[in-house]
Amino acid sequence: MNVLKATVLLIDSNSDMRDVLGNMLHKKYNVVTKKDELEAFAWLQKGNIPASIILGLHSELDPSQSFIINLQTSGFWSEIPIVVLSADQTETFKADLVSQGAFSVLSKPFDPQVLMAILAASIPVRQEVLTTRPMVKKLTPKAIYSFLPNFREAVTGAMLLFINQYF
Repeated sequence: MNVLKATVLLIDSNSDMRDVLGNMLHKKYNVVTKKDELEAFAWLQKGNIPASIILGLHSELDPSQSFIINLQTSGFWSEIPIVVLSADQTETFKADLVSQGAFSVLSKPFDPQVLMAILAASIPVRQEVLTTRPMVKKLTPKAIYSFLPNFREAVTGAMLLFINQYF
């Protein structure tokens, strides 16, 4: 029996962390790794929708933090649970991330079993949303806008993020 694995998008600028987490998760999940939020947005914009996202943050000033806000305002991607792995261990920072839309925040170093449990808990949430959302048979502009009510704002946010990071 061939069981379809849920896809987890793993975003972390540290290649060693991507490798370790990818190896840990690959037995249970289809893991897609990206080094930054720009690569992740490009992958998402190709129509890929993961069951959950793991986002590595390295500091409070990490530009990846705006990735959460951009996803939450997109309308289409706002239902994807985001698990944040953060180097910042302050409770205020964690509370800010949850208020911005993170499903859960784990401080580095973290227990891999806790991460696996959080992922297992987040994925049924995503699957429930998918089963309650009506399916679109033909992709028309009207259908796109029904899924992406804030598309212009999400694209603008992604462009500003790119400009701020590279210029």
